[in-house]
Amino acid sequence: MCTLTIIRVGDALTLTMNRDDAPMRAEAPPRLWDDGACRFAAPVDLEADGTWIGVNAAGVAACLLNRYDEAPKGVRSRGEVVPAALDKGDFGSATAAVEDLVHRDYAPFTCLVVSDEGAMRIDWTGARCSTRELHQRTPWMMTSSSWRFEAVTAWRQALFEDLCGRSPSSHGALSEFHCAIREGEEAWAPMMRRENAHTKSITQIILRPEHAELRYWTRDDSLERGLDDATHTIRLARA
Repeated sequence: MCTLTIIRVGDALTLTMNRDDAPMRAEAPPRLWDDGACRFAAPVDLEADGTWIGVNAAGVAACLLNRYDEAPKGVRSRGEVVPAALDKGDFGSATAAVEDLVHRDYAPFTCLVVSDEGAMRIDWTGARCSTRELHQRTPWMMTSSSWRFEAVTAWRQALFEDLCGRSPSSHGALSEFHCAIREGEEAWAPMMRRENAHTKSITQIILRPEHAELRYWTRDDSLERGLDDATHTIRLARA
């Protein structure tokens, strides 16, 4: 359960992602992962020691959303998928790394690999894997939900178009969308809360020609100040 937006304004490409999970599932702020072939920045899921979003020094970002197709649970953590992509460096190699995984080892997922070169979406349904190119020129949103998926998607898409569709360059509109919490509609909003899950954090990646920046907010901090004054920030010079 997560919500992701991608907006391009001038030479800046901004990915923003709400992570939704069980309240007791621990996570840690972003750190530098430099024990592989390519250095990257990403927050950490402490239960599986993986991550759901990150960016490397080559200016490649990757993020993962759970799917809820009927399929085996998988014997490996989906938190391995993003590191597998970012460890490969360039956009083409990162995409190929996800396509070449032994997918049957994982529960269903959607992985997006994004850079200045383009954006690719890789879907593993538990039965088949498919890849398709996405267009970055217009603002777009995608989400996942284990509860009333189609209705939740439609609700969030309508809110996104209302806030960000007409003014994609507005930092305030993007902040309002990702931090949206509606009284009586907490199960539907991007800053969601349900009986067994809630939005735990927001991570934002900004890709520019000279550097990539990862910003991270805890739930409480984002509710207090929106997408300003990040709790943690890591900047990587573009290699």
